Amino acid sequence: MPAYVLLSTAVDTAVTAVGGSVEGAGLDLRAVAQELDETDAESAAGVRALGGW
Repeated sequence: MPAYVLLSTAVDTAVTAVGGSVEGAGLDLRAVAQELDETDAESAAGVRALGGW
């Protein structure tokens, strides 16, 4: 088997693994952003309720 085939296989495997990690991190970041948005909305609603808005 030529060396470039072996290298190509190794690189493809590494790129696939990194892509999966990046995708997982993106999904985690999206979940955190949604939680922050919900917390912000709840805080704003609480402040409005206290202020009689």
